[in-house]
Amino acid sequence: MNAVENLFLQSLDLKLSQLIIEIKTREQEEEREKLLRELPEWVNLQTAAKKKGAAAFDTYKTQYWLQPCCGLKSKKVGGRKSWRRDDVIEWLLVTDDKLWEYARKMGASIPLKYKNTT
Repeated sequence: MNAVENLFLQSLDLKLSQLIIEIKTREQEEEREKLLRELPEWVNLQTAAKKKGAAAFDTYKTQYWLQPCCGLKSKKVGGRKSWRRDDVIEWLLVTDDKLWEYARKMGASIPLKYKNTT
C-alpha cells in the first residue's frame, strides 16, 4: 500500500468516526425531544421515579439525594413536590457512579455511609 492509499484510508476512518459521533448526538437529541413532549412542565416525584425506573418509589421518596436535583430546587405544584421538566431530564441520565458529582453540582450532600454503595 502506498502513502496515498494509506492517507485515503485514514481519512475514511476519521470520517466514519465523525459520523458515528454525529449519529449518537442526534439519537440523544431525539430522546431529549421525546422526553420534552412526554413530560409536563412540572414533574412530581412519582412520575419522575416511574420514568427513571430501577429503584422502588419508596426508595426515591425516602432517599432525597436520589431525587431530581438531590431533592433540592423543588416547588409545590398542586400540593406535591415537583421539579421543572429540564431538571428531571438531566436527572434521568444520572447513574449511581455519577451521583456524587451530580450532588456536588446541586449543592447537596449524601450521607457518608452511602458513599461506598454508589
